[in-house]
Amino acid sequence: MPDATLQPESVATSTGMGLPQRLLSAGLITETQLELATVEHRRKGGNLPQLLVDLGFVSAEKVAQFIAHQTGTKVVDLNQLPIDEEAVGLLPLDVARRLKVVPFARYNGCIVVAMADPTNVIAIDQIARITELHVDVVAATERDVLNTLDRLKASGPSIQESIERIIESDDTYQAKLDLELEALEEATADDAPIIQLVNQIITRAVMRRASDIHFEPAEKMMRIRTRVDGVLLQDVFIPKPMQSAVSTRLKILAEMDVTENRLPQDGRASVVVNRRLINLRVSSLPTQHVESVVLRILDTGSNVQRL
Repeated sequence: MPDATLQPESVATSTGMGLPQRLLSAGLITETQLELATVEHRRKGGNLPQLLVDLGFVSAEKVAQFIAHQTGTKVVDLNQLPIDEEAVGLLPLDVARRLKVVPFARYNGCIVVAMADPTNVIAIDQIARITELHVDVVAATERDVLNTLDRLKASGPSIQESIERIIESDDTYQAKLDLELEALEEATADDAPIIQLVNQIITRAVMRRASDIHFEPAEKMMRIRTRVDGVLLQDVFIPKPMQSAVSTRLKILAEMDVTENRLPQDGRASVVVNRRLINLRVSSLPTQHVESVVLRILDTGSNVQRL
């Protein structure tokens, strides 16, 4: 792995003109475009370079290539890059999101990170202090960095680990589930165990490009199946004591009547996966074992693959 740390000239660049002005000097945007983006920035706030991309004045890839050229780094595609879980674990995800950085490899006392802004020497110093490793930097688009961090957050802990965390002991977890079931209607925190579990199931189905999620209660467990390319695939099994809590969470999400479990119901919900809004159509049907719930995933942002 080549050394991709910032060169002295890139440190000078980071303390000179801002990125929008450097893009203007390089001819990647015009003065009119910068003025329009500045007005929008004053009105809405946010990140000015990202606004230039969002307004279509310059592509994210060109910005990444420009920054990489100025800092002497190379541009990587995080969607095609293998990510080392050990490297990811060296930097807390909340810190990585704040710094807009993805650690993806470790070798010979070095950690390799992909950054949306490789000129941010303060962030690089902070990563070095936290990991106690030399930092090698490569560039990536801000969109890819944030999407990758979303995927990493959704993939860990795994669904099975979440279930095992809820089942802390045979003696206490049924009582805890009963208490959580009573409080689910008031629950708003995404880190509540049942809420997090349902979010993980939905996120994984969306990442697999599933069209439906089936929550099917049985005598001894709840079976989760997803439909991918028209084929119904087995996903995960939910222990029987968690069935009611999962069904209740889904009905609350779809703004359905949680007190009604004898009649079929329909509802709608929206969730955010990888910073993309996903619409859900939810249907419940009474069965012998709790209620069967089906989620139809309406992902308008998904791309249909060409033949």
